[in-house]
Amino acid sequence: MSKMIGKWRNTWKCALCGEEHEGWGSNPAPLLDYNSALVCPECNQIVVAFRMLLIRMGEKNWYKTIDRSMYGKIKKYAKKHKDARPYVEFLDEYFKNPLISKITDPVDYGDLVEADELDDIA
Repeated sequence: MSKMIGKWRNTWKCALCGEEHEGWGSNPAPLLDYNSALVCPECNQIVVAFRMLLIRMGEKNWYKTIDRSMYGKIKKYAKKHKDARPYVEFLDEYFKNPLISKITDPVDYGDLVEADELDDIA
């Protein structure tokens, strides 16, 4: 029989929404480095959607943090696949958010697409 020594408690803030949670969090890759942050169950849906997008794009390294080159690939993919445009819009806002400090290469994302530019993508 096991013995309970004390009440287990683990609190942390979600890296995407910033809300405080208890218990286990989820792996934030590919949006964040999996060693640096956790995401809540609600935000994990966004993370999983990005994983599925990268797998659909044929990326073998879908678990690695999205960086500038991967963002460029997603943009090119979105030009041909209209259903991927919301991902580009999300990344544009995400990478510009000053509260996001744990992303790979957070400086100089000058190649980001503004939402109104997506209409010009054929």
